[in-house]
Amino acid sequence: MNKIVQMTGAVLLGAHVLCAQEAAEKPPANAEASETKAESIQGIINEYEAENRAVLEKFRAAKTREERNKLFNSRPDKTEYGKRIMKLAEANPKSEESAKGLLWVATQGTRETRQKASDLLIQEHADTETVLSYARYLAGGYGGTPEILTQVVESSTKPKIKRGAQYYLASFYVKNADRQQDEAVAKQQRDKAKALLTELIEEEKKSPLDAGTLAQLETKLMQLEQLVVGGVAPDIVGTDQDDQEFKLSDYRGKVVLLDFWGYW
Repeated sequence: MNKIVQMTGAVLLGAHVLCAQEAAEKPPANAEASETKAESIQGIINEYEAENRAVLEKFRAAKTREERNKLFNSRPDKTEYGKRIMKLAEANPKSEESAKGLLWVATQGTRETRQKASDLLIQEHADTETVLSYARYLAGGYGGTPEILTQVVESSTKPKIKRGAQYYLASFYVKNADRQQDEAVAKQQRDKAKALLTELIEEEKKSPLDAGTLAQLETKLMQLEQLVVGGVAPDIVGTDQDDQEFKLSDYRGKVVLLDFWGYW
């Protein structure tokens, strides 16, 4: 009887040891889920933003310049975060999450990762709103070049995305013209913008995309052609103090003083 009890206890003990070994070798389900989340593209972006936010809060609370300089230099390394995102995006470049990650690296990353992310984003997502957001960002002058914007225009096949990118390319040329000291160079930039806007207006007349787009494009072209130094001012129609209607063009060839005033 004692032998039976001893054997039974040994079997149970062996089973217990085996189960313990299996439990030790197999990671907990919640740990595995946590690791997956941490290594998702959105998880990496959230991690960066949380770390950056924590440093910013400490920076605002810092009392001395030395503390602020130390905190400024302790900001999260965008290069390392960009590399982690790129690793996941390159493994599955066509996914929507990868598009978001590539946009983040192309706009927030360092020079080391930005160009690679830009090329992959345009290559794999040329017909998406994500690329159009990228074109809008570039048109704002944040490291954008006409070559990258032209790449977006030429890669897209959807009219809405393609025309949107053309509009942002025109906007880029306008901003670039305003920054030029050389008037000849500025004129070249404005002429490129005019050509793009004129093409867009013709396309919109043939196949309208959205209500109001044509009027917006025509207004943009009018501003570019007339609201410049040396341009012809658009006509203004108003009523004088005697309720008589008059137009600015009535005074063409004469010196006109426009007095703008109001109450604040």
